Amino acid sequence: MNAISIDQKLCGVLPPRHQDTKENLVSWVPWWRDFSIQLGVFVPSWRAFDLTISLVSACSNNNKVSRSFYHWKTRFAPTPFEKQRLQDLGVTKLYIKYFDVDFLPESSEAMPQAKVEFAEMPEMEVIPTIFITNRTLQKVDQKDCPALADKIHRLIFKLHPKELPAPKEIQIDCDWSQNSKEAYFSLLKRLQQRLDSADIQLSATIRLHQLKYPKQTGIPPVDRGALMFYNMGDLDNPNEDNSILNIAQGAQYLDNATEYSMPLDVALPIFAWGVLIRRGQPIRLLNNLRMESVKDIVWITETAANKVRIDTNHYFAGQYLYAGDEIRMEDVSSTSLLEAASLLAGKMKAETRSVMLYHLDSLTLSHYSKANLDSTFTAFE
Repeated sequence: MNAISIDQKLCGVLPPRHQDTKENLVSWVPWWRDFSIQLGVFVPSWRAFDLTISLVSACSNNNKVSRSFYHWKTRFAPTPFEKQRLQDLGVTKLYIKYFDVDFLPESSEAMPQAKVEFAEMPEMEVIPTIFITNRTLQKVDQKDCPALADKIHRLIFKLHPKELPAPKEIQIDCDWSQNSKEAYFSLLKRLQQRLDSADIQLSATIRLHQLKYPKQTGIPPVDRGALMFYNMGDLDNPNEDNSILNIAQGAQYLDNATEYSMPLDVALPIFAWGVLIRRGQPIRLLNNLRMESVKDIVWITETAANKVRIDTNHYFAGQYLYAGDEIRMEDVSSTSLLEAASLLAGKMKAETRSVMLYHLDSLTLSHYSKANLDSTFTAFE
Protein backbone atom coordinates (compact mmCIF):
# COMPACT_ATOMS: atom_id res chain seq x y z
CA MET A 1 0.00 0.00 0.00
CA ASN A 2 2.92 2.24 -0.68
CA ALA A 3 1.57 5.22 -2.58
CA ILE A 4 4.75 7.28 -2.41
CA SER A 5 7.28 5.25 -4.34
CA ILE A 6 10.55 4.02 -2.90
CA ASP A 7 12.31 5.67 -5.82
CA GLN A 8 11.13 9.03 -4.58
CA LYS A 9 12.11 8.30 -1.02
CA LEU A 10 15.62 7.39 -2.05
CA CYS A 11 16.21 10.32 -4.36
CA GLY A 12 17.20 12.46 -1.38
CA VAL A 13 14.45 15.04 -1.70
CA LEU A 14 11.94 14.02 0.96
CA PRO A 15 12.55 15.26 4.50
CA PRO A 16 12.99 13.06 7.55
CA ARG A 17 9.73 11.42 8.63
CA HIS A 18 7.77 11.49 5.36
CA GLN A 19 10.52 9.38 3.87
CA ASP A 20 9.47 6.68 6.26
CA THR A 21 6.24 7.21 8.18
CA LYS A 22 4.39 7.67 4.93
CA GLU A 23 5.67 4.41 3.54
CA ASN A 24 2.11 3.22 3.96
CA LEU A 25 0.51 5.93 1.85
CA VAL A 26 3.31 8.76 4.69
CA SER A 27 7.62 33.62 29.53
CA TRP A 28 10.73 32.88 30.73
CA VAL A 29 10.52 33.64 34.54
CA PRO A 30 13.66 35.23 36.02
CA TRP A 31 13.84 32.87 39.02
CA TRP A 32 17.35 34.08 39.79
CA ARG A 33 15.98 37.35 41.18
CA ASP A 34 14.11 35.68 44.05
CA PHE A 35 17.01 33.33 44.64
CA SER A 36 19.55 36.16 44.85
CA ILE A 37 17.32 38.12 47.24
CA GLN A 38 17.21 35.09 49.53
CA LEU A 39 20.97 34.77 49.35
CA GLY A 40 21.29 38.48 50.12
CA VAL A 41 20.00 37.75 53.62
CA PHE A 42 23.15 35.79 54.32
CA VAL A 43 25.79 37.64 52.33
CA PRO A 44 26.77 41.29 51.77
CA SER A 45 24.82 43.06 49.07
CA TRP A 46 27.79 43.22 46.69
CA ARG A 47 28.12 39.44 46.89
CA ALA A 48 24.44 39.02 46.12
CA PHE A 49 24.83 41.33 43.14
CA ASP A 50 27.89 39.45 41.95
CA LEU A 51 26.10 36.11 42.27
CA THR A 52 23.11 37.49 40.41
CA ILE A 53 25.36 38.48 37.53
CA SER A 54 26.89 35.00 37.54
CA LEU A 55 23.49 33.38 37.43
CA VAL A 56 22.42 35.59 34.55
CA SER A 57 25.58 34.64 32.71
CA ALA A 58 24.99 30.96 33.38
CA CYS A 59 21.47 31.21 32.04
CA SER A 60 22.74 32.90 28.91
CA ASN A 61 25.31 30.14 28.42
CA ASN A 62 22.55 27.55 28.74
CA ASN A 63 20.89 29.10 25.72
CA LYS A 64 23.93 28.86 23.47
CA VAL A 65 22.73 27.99 19.97
CA SER A 66 24.58 26.51 17.02
CA ARG A 67 22.89 27.78 13.87
CA SER A 68 22.65 24.85 11.49
CA PHE A 69 21.16 23.53 8.26
CA TYR A 70 20.36 20.11 6.91
CA HIS A 71 21.75 19.23 3.49
CA TRP A 72 19.60 16.47 1.99
CA LYS A 73 20.89 16.19 -1.57
CA THR A 74 23.15 13.51 -2.99
CA ARG A 75 25.77 16.01 -4.18
CA PHE A 76 27.31 18.68 -1.99
CA ALA A 77 27.80 21.63 -4.34
CA PRO A 78 26.25 24.72 -2.74
CA THR A 79 25.46 27.66 -4.99
CA PRO A 80 26.99 31.11 -4.38
CA PHE A 81 23.60 32.23 -3.04
CA GLU A 82 23.49 29.34 -0.57
CA LYS A 83 27.05 30.01 0.60
CA GLN A 84 26.32 33.69 1.11
CA ARG A 85 23.15 32.98 3.06
CA LEU A 86 25.00 30.55 5.33
CA GLN A 87 27.66 33.19 5.95
CA ASP A 88 25.16 36.00 6.52
CA LEU A 89 23.23 33.92 9.06
CA GLY A 90 26.33 32.82 10.95
CA VAL A 91 25.69 29.13 10.36
CA THR A 92 28.32 26.93 12.00
CA LYS A 93 27.08 23.38 11.31
CA LEU A 94 25.82 21.36 8.38
CA TYR A 95 23.98 18.10 8.95
CA ILE A 96 24.78 16.40 5.66
CA LYS A 97 22.95 13.22 4.69
CA TYR A 98 25.67 10.77 3.74
CA PHE A 99 23.39 7.95 2.61
CA ASP A 100 20.11 6.11 3.15
CA VAL A 101 19.79 2.54 4.37
CA ASP A 102 16.88 0.58 2.94
CA PHE A 103 15.86 -3.07 2.81
CA LEU A 104 15.81 -4.32 -0.77
CA PRO A 105 13.39 -7.23 -1.32
CA GLU A 106 15.29 -8.44 -4.40
CA SER A 107 18.44 -9.04 -2.37
CA SER A 108 16.75 -9.58 1.00
CA GLU A 109 19.27 -7.36 2.75
CA ALA A 110 19.77 -3.81 3.96
CA MET A 111 21.74 -1.77 1.46
CA PRO A 112 23.08 1.80 1.33
CA GLN A 113 21.40 4.08 -1.17
CA ALA A 114 21.89 7.65 -2.47
CA LYS A 115 25.46 8.11 -1.25
CA VAL A 116 26.67 11.67 -1.01
CA GLU A 117 29.35 13.10 -3.29
CA PHE A 118 31.40 16.16 -2.34
CA ALA A 119 32.02 18.50 -5.26
CA GLU A 120 33.77 20.80 -2.78
CA MET A 121 34.63 20.84 0.90
CA PRO A 122 32.24 22.42 3.42
CA GLU A 123 33.71 25.38 5.29
CA MET A 124 32.06 24.56 8.62
CA GLU A 125 31.51 21.64 10.95
CA VAL A 126 29.90 18.63 9.29
CA ILE A 127 27.65 16.15 11.09
CA PRO A 128 27.23 13.01 8.94
CA THR A 129 23.56 12.06 8.96
CA ILE A 130 22.19 8.64 7.99
CA PHE A 131 18.56 7.94 7.14
CA ILE A 132 17.34 4.40 7.90
CA THR A 133 13.91 3.28 6.73
CA ASN A 134 11.68 1.72 9.34
CA ARG A 135 11.07 -1.27 7.12
CA THR A 136 14.78 -2.04 7.21
CA LEU A 137 14.62 -2.56 10.95
CA GLN A 138 11.42 -4.53 10.62
CA LYS A 139 13.02 -6.91 8.14
CA VAL A 140 16.54 -7.31 9.53
CA ASP A 141 16.89 -9.89 12.30
CA GLN A 142 17.77 -8.21 15.58
CA LYS A 143 20.84 -10.40 15.99
CA ASP A 144 22.16 -8.96 12.73
CA CYS A 145 21.76 -5.33 13.78
CA PRO A 146 25.22 -4.99 15.38
CA ALA A 147 26.77 -6.13 12.10
CA LEU A 148 24.62 -3.62 10.21
CA ALA A 149 25.82 -0.91 12.62
CA ASP A 150 29.42 -1.87 11.83
CA LYS A 151 28.73 -1.56 8.08
CA ILE A 152 27.15 1.86 8.59
CA HIS A 153 30.13 2.97 10.66
CA ARG A 154 32.62 1.87 7.98
CA LEU A 155 30.73 3.56 5.16
CA ILE A 156 30.40 6.85 7.05
CA PHE A 157 34.17 7.11 7.40
CA LYS A 158 34.74 5.91 3.86
CA LEU A 159 32.57 8.75 2.54
CA HIS A 160 33.84 11.36 4.99
CA PRO A 161 36.38 13.53 3.11
CA LYS A 162 39.92 13.25 4.35
CA GLU A 163 40.23 17.04 3.94
CA LEU A 164 37.72 17.52 6.76
CA PRO A 165 38.33 17.10 10.50
CA ALA A 166 36.95 13.95 12.06
CA PRO A 167 33.29 14.45 12.93
CA LYS A 168 32.34 15.34 16.50
CA GLU A 169 28.85 13.90 16.07
CA ILE A 170 26.96 11.46 13.87
CA GLN A 171 23.19 11.54 13.54
CA ILE A 172 20.82 8.69 12.73
CA ASP A 173 17.38 9.52 11.35
CA CYS A 174 14.74 6.82 11.69
CA ASP A 175 11.06 6.97 12.58
CA TRP A 176 11.04 3.70 14.50
CA SER A 177 7.86 1.88 15.49
CA GLN A 178 6.93 -0.58 18.23
CA ASN A 179 7.86 -3.57 16.10
CA SER A 180 11.22 -2.13 15.08
CA LYS A 181 12.25 -0.47 18.37
CA GLU A 182 14.34 -3.33 19.75
CA ALA A 183 16.25 -3.80 16.50
CA TYR A 184 16.83 -0.06 16.14
CA PHE A 185 18.03 0.39 19.72
CA SER A 186 20.33 -2.60 19.31
CA LEU A 187 21.85 -0.97 16.25
CA LEU A 188 22.28 2.33 18.10
CA LYS A 189 23.96 0.66 21.07
CA ARG A 190 26.52 -1.00 18.82
CA LEU A 191 27.14 2.22 16.88
CA GLN A 192 27.50 4.09 20.17
CA GLN A 193 30.17 1.62 21.27
CA ARG A 194 32.14 2.21 18.08
CA LEU A 195 31.89 6.00 18.38
CA ASP A 196 32.66 6.23 22.11
CA SER A 197 36.19 4.98 21.50
CA ALA A 198 36.75 7.94 19.15
CA ASP A 199 34.98 10.45 21.44
CA ILE A 200 32.24 11.07 18.85
CA GLN A 201 28.69 11.79 19.99
CA LEU A 202 25.71 9.92 18.58
CA SER A 203 22.38 11.68 18.08
CA ALA A 204 19.02 10.47 16.82
CA THR A 205 15.99 12.23 15.45
CA ILE A 206 12.89 12.38 17.69
CA ARG A 207 9.35 12.77 16.32
CA LEU A 208 6.63 14.56 18.24
CA HIS A 209 4.78 11.42 19.32
CA GLN A 210 8.06 9.96 20.56
CA LEU A 211 8.63 13.11 22.62
CA LYS A 212 5.16 13.01 24.20
CA TYR A 213 4.97 9.26 24.83
CA PRO A 214 8.52 8.16 25.77
CA LYS A 215 7.33 5.24 27.92
CA GLN A 216 5.44 3.74 25.01
CA THR A 217 7.90 4.49 22.21
CA GLY A 218 11.14 4.19 24.16
CA ILE A 219 14.05 6.61 24.33
CA PRO A 220 16.93 5.81 21.97
CA PRO A 221 20.29 5.00 23.62
CA VAL A 222 22.17 8.02 22.26
CA ASP A 223 23.85 11.17 23.58
CA ARG A 224 21.24 13.64 22.35
CA GLY A 225 18.09 13.92 20.27
CA ALA A 226 16.96 16.16 17.43
CA LEU A 227 13.27 17.09 17.69
CA MET A 228 11.70 17.27 14.23
CA PHE A 229 9.00 19.94 14.47
CA TYR A 230 7.39 19.32 11.10
CA ASN A 231 5.53 16.74 9.01
CA MET A 232 2.96 16.55 11.79
CA GLY A 233 -0.17 16.36 9.65
CA ASP A 234 -1.90 13.59 7.74
CA LEU A 235 -1.09 13.37 4.05
CA ASP A 236 -3.94 10.90 3.54
CA ASN A 237 -6.61 13.25 4.87
CA PRO A 238 -8.32 15.12 2.00
CA ASN A 239 -9.31 17.85 4.47
CA GLU A 240 -5.71 18.43 5.57
CA ASP A 241 -4.58 21.97 4.77
CA ASN A 242 -0.91 21.66 5.63
CA SER A 243 0.72 18.43 6.71
CA ILE A 244 4.14 20.10 6.98
CA LEU A 245 3.44 22.51 9.84
CA ASN A 246 0.39 22.96 12.04
CA ILE A 247 1.27 25.09 15.09
CA ALA A 248 -1.84 24.23 17.13
CA GLN A 249 -1.42 20.53 16.50
CA GLY A 250 2.30 20.56 17.24
CA ALA A 251 1.79 22.45 20.50
CA GLN A 252 -0.22 19.53 21.88
CA TYR A 253 2.94 17.42 22.00
CA LEU A 254 5.15 19.87 23.91
CA ASP A 255 3.66 19.98 27.41
CA ASN A 256 6.29 17.64 28.86
CA ALA A 257 9.17 18.62 26.61
CA THR A 258 11.32 19.78 29.54
CA GLU A 259 11.09 16.32 31.09
CA TYR A 260 12.64 14.42 28.19
CA SER A 261 15.66 12.58 29.52
CA MET A 262 18.27 13.76 27.04
CA PRO A 263 19.40 17.08 25.53
CA LEU A 264 17.33 18.07 22.51
CA ASP A 265 18.30 19.96 19.40
CA VAL A 266 15.51 21.36 17.20
CA ALA A 267 14.77 21.06 13.48
CA LEU A 268 12.34 23.41 11.69
CA PRO A 269 10.98 23.32 8.12
CA ILE A 270 11.62 25.80 5.33
CA PHE A 271 10.42 23.71 2.41
CA ALA A 272 7.33 23.33 0.26
CA TRP A 273 5.74 20.63 -1.83
CA GLY A 274 2.67 19.77 -3.80
CA VAL A 275 0.73 16.66 -2.82
CA LEU A 276 -0.39 14.96 -6.03
CA ILE A 277 -3.83 13.42 -5.51
CA ARG A 278 -5.31 10.95 -7.98
CA ARG A 279 -8.80 9.54 -7.53
CA GLY A 280 -8.85 10.88 -3.98
CA GLN A 281 -5.57 9.29 -2.93
CA PRO A 282 -2.21 11.07 -2.45
CA ILE A 283 0.32 9.28 -4.62
CA ARG A 284 3.40 11.49 -4.77
CA LEU A 285 5.08 14.61 -3.44
CA LEU A 286 6.23 17.28 -5.91
CA ASN A 287 9.12 19.19 -4.39
CA ASN A 288 9.35 22.99 -4.25
CA LEU A 289 5.91 23.42 -5.79
CA ARG A 290 3.87 26.46 -4.74
CA MET A 291 0.72 28.17 -5.99
CA GLU A 292 2.82 30.82 -7.69
CA SER A 293 4.44 28.05 -9.74
CA VAL A 294 1.17 27.21 -11.53
CA LYS A 295 -0.89 30.41 -11.51
CA ASP A 296 -0.33 31.21 -15.21
CA ILE A 297 -0.77 27.69 -16.60
CA VAL A 298 -3.96 27.57 -18.67
CA TRP A 299 -4.65 23.85 -18.17
CA ILE A 300 -4.54 24.16 -14.38
CA THR A 301 -7.54 25.57 -12.47
CA GLU A 302 -7.39 26.90 -8.93
CA THR A 303 -10.14 25.28 -6.87
CA ALA A 304 -9.16 26.52 -3.39
CA ALA A 305 -6.59 28.77 -1.77
CA ASN A 306 -4.05 25.93 -1.77
CA LYS A 307 -5.46 23.47 -4.28
CA VAL A 308 -5.57 23.13 -8.07
CA ARG A 309 -7.13 20.76 -10.61
CA ILE A 310 -5.48 19.41 -13.75
CA ASP A 311 -7.82 19.93 -16.73
CA THR A 312 -5.93 18.07 -19.48
CA ASN A 313 -3.20 15.45 -19.57
CA HIS A 314 0.27 17.01 -19.33
CA TYR A 315 3.83 16.27 -18.31
CA PHE A 316 4.77 18.65 -15.50
CA ALA A 317 7.25 18.84 -12.61
CA GLY A 318 8.77 15.52 -13.60
CA GLN A 319 5.42 13.71 -13.56
CA TYR A 320 2.77 12.81 -16.09
CA LEU A 321 -0.44 14.40 -14.86
CA TYR A 322 -3.92 13.26 -15.88
CA ALA A 323 -7.09 15.29 -16.27
CA GLY A 324 -8.87 15.23 -12.93
CA ASP A 325 -5.71 15.01 -10.84
CA GLU A 326 -5.48 17.47 -7.96
CA ILE A 327 -2.47 19.08 -6.30
CA ARG A 328 -2.59 20.39 -2.75
CA MET A 329 0.10 23.02 -2.17
CA GLU A 330 1.78 23.00 1.23
CA ASP A 331 4.48 25.35 2.46
CA VAL A 332 5.73 27.16 5.57
CA SER A 333 5.17 30.89 5.69
CA SER A 334 7.68 33.23 7.29
CA THR A 335 5.11 34.03 9.97
CA SER A 336 4.46 30.36 10.75
CA LEU A 337 8.17 29.60 10.90
CA LEU A 338 8.81 32.32 13.49
CA GLU A 339 5.69 31.30 15.43
CA ALA A 340 6.96 27.72 15.60
CA ALA A 341 10.38 28.85 16.78
CA SER A 342 8.88 31.06 19.50
CA LEU A 343 6.61 28.24 20.67
CA LEU A 344 9.46 25.75 20.95
CA ALA A 345 11.81 28.21 22.63
CA GLY A 346 9.18 28.78 25.33
CA LYS A 347 8.45 25.10 25.86
CA MET A 348 11.92 23.55 25.93
CA LYS A 349 14.68 23.54 28.52
CA ALA A 350 17.29 26.27 28.29
CA GLU A 351 20.40 24.42 27.16
CA THR A 352 23.13 24.40 24.58
CA ARG A 353 21.60 23.12 21.35
CA SER A 354 21.72 23.12 17.59
CA VAL A 355 18.81 24.68 15.73
CA MET A 356 18.58 23.19 12.25
CA LEU A 357 16.59 24.37 9.25
CA TYR A 358 15.52 21.79 6.68
CA HIS A 359 16.96 22.24 4.17
CA LEU A 360 19.75 24.00 2.24
CA ASP A 361 18.34 24.75 -1.19
CA SER A 362 18.33 27.93 -3.28
CA LEU A 363 14.68 27.66 -4.32
CA THR A 364 13.64 27.21 -0.72
CA LEU A 365 15.88 29.96 0.65
CA SER A 366 14.60 32.45 -1.93
CA HIS A 367 11.21 32.46 -0.17
CA TYR A 368 12.64 33.62 3.17
CA SER A 369 14.42 36.88 3.92
CA LYS A 370 17.68 36.88 5.80
CA ALA A 371 15.93 38.84 8.57
CA ASN A 372 13.23 36.20 8.94
CA LEU A 373 15.68 33.30 9.17
CA ASP A 374 17.87 35.29 11.54
CA SER A 375 14.84 35.92 13.78
CA THR A 376 14.04 32.21 13.74
CA PHE A 377 17.48 31.36 15.14
CA THR A 378 17.40 34.34 17.54
CA ALA A 379 14.18 33.04 19.14
CA PHE A 380 16.28 30.32 20.80
CA GLU A 381 19.19 32.55 21.83
